[in-house]
Amino acid sequence: MSDLCHSFPPVANNDAVILILGALPSVLSLEKRENYGNPNNHFWRLLYALFGREPNEEYEKKTAFLLSRKIALWDSIKSANRKGSLDVAIRNALPNDFDVFFAEHPHIGHIFFNGAQSEAVFKKHFPHICAAIPHTRLPSSSPIPTSKIRNFDQKLAAWSIVKEIWDKLN
Repeated sequence: MSDLCHSFPPVANNDAVILILGALPSVLSLEKRENYGNPNNHFWRLLYALFGREPNEEYEKKTAFLLSRKIALWDSIKSANRKGSLDVAIRNALPNDFDVFFAEHPHIGHIFFNGAQSEAVFKKHFPHICAAIPHTRLPSSSPIPTSKIRNFDQKLAAWSIVKEIWDKLN
C-alpha cells in the first residue's frame, strides 16, 4: 500500500472571495510543511505575477500576501494514499469538509481548481457547491509541462482569469 498523505489546514480569512484548490501537497511540501513548498512549482510565482509583484521567499509572507487579497487556499483532498508527488498516483482520496468551510467563508464568489485532480475530487463529492458557486479549472502549477501548456508564460496567460475574477469580486 502506498504512503498515507494528509493536506494542511486551509489558509483563509472569513472575508475570502476566491478559493484556490490544489489536490494534495507534494512530498517536498509535506516535508517543509508549506503549501507549494517545492521551489520548482509555479504556484507562488504565478500568484505574485498576477498582481505585478516579485515572490517573497518567506512562507508566512506568501500566505499573508494571499490573505491580504482575500484569496483562500486549500486542497480538495483531506487524505489519500500516494507514492511520490504525482496526482495520478493518488488512491483512496477522502475530501476535506467543504460544507463547513463554505459556511464559515460565505463571501467566496469563485473557486479555482489547480489542475484536473483537484477538480475531479471536488466535483465528485460536492456537486451542490459546484451548482451554487462559479468555478474554473486552471492548468496545474506543477513544473511538469503538458501537451498544451509548455512554459511559465503560457501558464500565466491561463491563470490571468484569477486576477480578472478577483477584480470583479473586490
